[in-house]
Amino acid sequence: MKPEKTGLLSLAALTLISFLFSPPSRARPPYLLGPTTEGKEQFSHEEKKARTSQTKKNDTKSSSTSSSITIGDLSYCDLKCLLKKLFLDDSDDILTRMADSLQFVIATVPDPLDSHLGRLFDLYLDTMQQAIVSDNKYVLDSYSFPWEISREAMRRCKEEVQVIGSHPQDSLSTDSAHRIRAIGKTNLDAARQDYCSLSALHEQVPGIVLFRPRDDTKILALLLVGETATSGLNKLALMKSFEWINETNSTQVRILGPSFSGSVWSLCTAIGKWIDHSQSVPEWTFTIISGAASAPENKKTLEDFRCEGPGQRQKFLKDKANVAFHATVHSDDLSIKFLKHYLEQSLKVDPKKIAILSESNTVYGSSGQEQLVGQIGENSSRQDTWLSLPFPMHIASVRNAYEEEKAKRVERNERSDVISELLQRTLNLSLTEGDTARDAFPLFTPAMTATTLDLGLMNILSTIAREGIQYVGLFATDLEDKLFLAQQIKKYCPDVRLFTFENDLLYAHPDERSYLEGMLVVSTYPLFNKSQVWVSPSSGSKRRLEFAMEETEGIYNAMLALLGREGDLLDYGIPFGWTDPPIWLTIKKNLAYMTGTPPLWLSIIGRDGPWPLTLELDRSTDNNYMYSEPFSFSGQAEATSVPEEQIPYFRFSFFLFLLVTCFCLVQVFGYFMAAHWPHDKRLPHRWQIFDVFRARLDPEDRRRQSFYSFICLLEFIRNKVAS
Repeated sequence: MKPEKTGLLSLAALTLISFLFSPPSRARPPYLLGPTTEGKEQFSHEEKKARTSQTKKNDTKSSSTSSSITIGDLSYCDLKCLLKKLFLDDSDDILTRMADSLQFVIATVPDPLDSHLGRLFDLYLDTMQQAIVSDNKYVLDSYSFPWEISREAMRRCKEEVQVIGSHPQDSLSTDSAHRIRAIGKTNLDAARQDYCSLSALHEQVPGIVLFRPRDDTKILALLLVGETATSGLNKLALMKSFEWINETNSTQVRILGPSFSGSVWSLCTAIGKWIDHSQSVPEWTFTIISGAASAPENKKTLEDFRCEGPGQRQKFLKDKANVAFHATVHSDDLSIKFLKHYLEQSLKVDPKKIAILSESNTVYGSSGQEQLVGQIGENSSRQDTWLSLPFPMHIASVRNAYEEEKAKRVERNERSDVISELLQRTLNLSLTEGDTARDAFPLFTPAMTATTLDLGLMNILSTIAREGIQYVGLFATDLEDKLFLAQQIKKYCPDVRLFTFENDLLYAHPDERSYLEGMLVVSTYPLFNKSQVWVSPSSGSKRRLEFAMEETEGIYNAMLALLGREGDLLDYGIPFGWTDPPIWLTIKKNLAYMTGTPPLWLSIIGRDGPWPLTLELDRSTDNNYMYSEPFSFSGQAEATSVPEEQIPYFRFSFFLFLLVTCFCLVQVFGYFMAAHWPHDKRLPHRWQIFDVFRARLDPEDRRRQSFYSFICLLEFIRNKVAS
């Protein structure tokens, strides 16, 4: 055999042996380990060896109890990893060792990736931070969010899916082609799998925010679990939060949430599964306070484990866990009852002239529709109920199509208008929605579907105009849907008056002012910062907080309640500083003033924001849904008194009522004295004013006497009615 053939055969045999007996590489792709340089990777022989050794180190770290995941400049560090950095402690049992220095609050937030409510995630998180640091006992230390990793991994997963299977002669981006040459197609398949698996990281682990105490208080770990209005909570992330709490040997769980009524079922299921997982642990206590969910069945579902169905399973879970649920916003049934009474009794609106536009794909929308039609139809005939008009599930696609057309018109007519730029006081409001949301079915023909749904919406608006509807209610989870529907209603039915639930400052945005001005809003909080002065006790005269929406103030109060700071709750009481129980409290029970909860406010949207019109104190249908602190009238006058100059109109009205009452009593006294005075004697000089009540034979005097008596009687009746 020739030497050349012998060498080739030997080389082939060595290659085959090394391929068969070499251990499979489980390291992550090199370009996952750090940031790129000008968008490209340089893979020299030495750099490959260095990156391979670094990959082995990372794999060793990821196999320990704490983990850190990095993609480019982004990284996620779990709770143990953050605590190790904070205390410079590398022990794996750091949660157990630091158990006496840690406290937890689990907060459920709208998922910024899977839901179309990323705005709420930003507002809710900012509000939670405000509540935690408001007493100057905590300061923000560090945070770690999985959503950034998931978003970047999702982007790279889509990119790698397009690259895999391509031939070298295909037209590729410089970055993608360079990766193929550097690591080969086999490693690229592994990279795609890694990226696609990391795109679901936010469903498996919670976000973490650590707050460092200024004194001897425990470190506060805020664990953020994503949720959507349709599928509910990310249950794996919630279970991971329970695991961390369990490692501190604690059985007390505090949960701020859920944000949506549709998440209650998944929260109940996750708690049940966790109780099964830890059967040997003593009884767990779950304190749940929501700042946004308002469906009245939420309380019974969680406290009675109705998600597990009736029977022994329900009894077992109730024996192993104590679940207490409350909210810092009023339930829908109470709000609807208040609105119904105001429209039909105060404004005398015909029920057949009222309609409701509600979403059909969420628990909030279906529950609200059921409450509206159910409550209104209890004591009335079918012809006297409000008209229910569910709008299409994919109304967002129609909204996006309108926004795209609007952007094209602006681009065609783009010109520099210096005057309009100088007069512009706020940012433009865009109703366009991102394409990463996964809380609704995808559209496979978006253009045609949007056109079809637009025609369906036109038919709904035609029904409103044709049947002479005077009041239309908007019942939707997404604020953008409400704004879009309000625009369309006002375009086709300009005489219709709108009403809705849940207050928001965006209702008064200049871009929406012409559509929403005059809209009625029923809410727990009026978003009128002067109300923080009205409620006692209050620090509103020195410091007032501005909230963007009703739910953010509810979340602020829910966080304070979970931290045991009930005295700092805002707008949580009856306004105008009553320090003694009014007389009618002994007659009218179940009032907010007796249980330490806020009233229901009815506001109207003006040019500069919402303005309070009236309030409702009756809580007879609340069923203990609201979080309340028992209020005692004894010994509270000095502690809850409000400076008199803050509420002068209340004190003056009471003084005026007493003055008019005294005047009427004096007139009655004068009438009886003059009527029984001898006719042949004159009245004393100081009582001459009552001479008009004396009987005379002159017909003119009799008419004057009767007229004056009639006027006094009317004044007396008017004051009695006013009181």
